[in-house]
Amino acid sequence: MIANKAIPCKLCDNWFVETKHFFLLQLDSSINNTDRSGRTILFKVSGNGDVNAVTALIRAGADVNAKDNAGWSPLHEASLEGQLATATLLIQYGADVNALGFENQTPLHDAVGSTHYDVVELLLSHGASLTAVNKDGNTPLDEA
Repeated sequence: MIANKAIPCKLCDNWFVETKHFFLLQLDSSINNTDRSGRTILFKVSGNGDVNAVTALIRAGADVNAKDNAGWSPLHEASLEGQLATATLLIQYGADVNALGFENQTPLHDAVGSTHYDVVELLLSHGASLTAVNKDGNTPLDEA
């Protein structure tokens, strides 16, 4: 049994992407526990392209709309990092494409600002708002 609930998230930062999903599910820990930043295991693997880990975590009950302390969701992370397959999977399992994160950024703001246009197309095809305004008053188009 693991006494520190944040350990699975910390281990996630250090393990090889290809094998960690198997071990994460073996840990005696809630799949939705968070680290000090409020990030779940799903959040941490959403930006690294490990679709197998994301799939395993979602099937084990990971919350696709969980937010960290700043308001970011796993879809924000996948969008920012250009992880098209992960973003697709998160959306298929109900991730909110218009989730407001830190400073009212949406996943679309993140994808546009990071020039991940394949993710931009995905988000738009699933109803992402082009008129959402962030803290600075910018829409995703303003971020381009």
